[in-house]
Amino acid sequence: AASLDGGRTWTWLGPQCLKGATFTYQFPNDAAEVRFCLAVPYQQSDLRAFLNRHTGNACLKVEPHATSRKGRAVCRLRLGKLDGSVKHRIMLTCRHHSCEMMASWVLEGLVDEILADTEDGRWLRANVEFLVIPIMDLDGVEEGDQGKNRKPHDHNRDYLGESIYPEVAALREFVPGWSSGRLRLSLDMHCPWIRGGNNEE
Repeated sequence: AASLDGGRTWTWLGPQCLKGATFTYQFPNDAAEVRFCLAVPYQQSDLRAFLNRHTGNACLKVEPHATSRKGRAVCRLRLGKLDGSVKHRIMLTCRHHSCEMMASWVLEGLVDEILADTEDGRWLRANVEFLVIPIMDLDGVEEGDQGKNRKPHDHNRDYLGESIYPEVAALREFVPGWSSGRLRLSLDMHCPWIRGGNNEE
C-alpha cells in the first residue's frame, strides 16, 4: 500500500506491480513524500478516531490498562452489558505482534457490530460483557518495530514466567478477577501471513 499524504489515506498498489519479493512504483512528479507499507497501517491515531466515533455510548468504557515500557498509555475497552450481571464474558486482544495491522481493522468491525443497532448487536449488549485490548504492543506500533520474534521475546511469548512487558503483566493480573468464572471465549487476533515460509521475519 502507498500513501501520498503523510499516511492519512492509503491505496493498494495491486498485484500487477509485484514480482517475487519486489515491487515497482512510479513516483508522481509532484510527490513530496511517498510512504509504503505491506498493508494499510493502523496506529494509535486510528484507534482514537474510531473511539471518537463512539463518544457518549453508554455501552462502551475506555479505561487505562497499562503504561508501556516507553511511557505510552495503553487503553482497554469494556463494552456490552457493563452492570456486572452478565452470564457471559468475552476477551478480544490484538497486536501482540505490532506488524499485524490488518487484525486491528477486523477488531474495529467486531466492536462496531457489538455497538450496532442490529439484532445481533442488541443481543450482545444485553447478554455479554467484552474486554478488548486493541493494541497490546503500542510501542512497536508507534515506532514501526515489526515486533514479531523480538529479542528476548515478543509480547505473544510473554505469558510464561514473569512478564517483561507491562501490558501483558496488567492483562494477566486483571483478567482472573474480571472474568469471575464467566469467560466463555478469548480471541487473540493475528494476521501473520505475508509470503514465503518465514514471512513473519
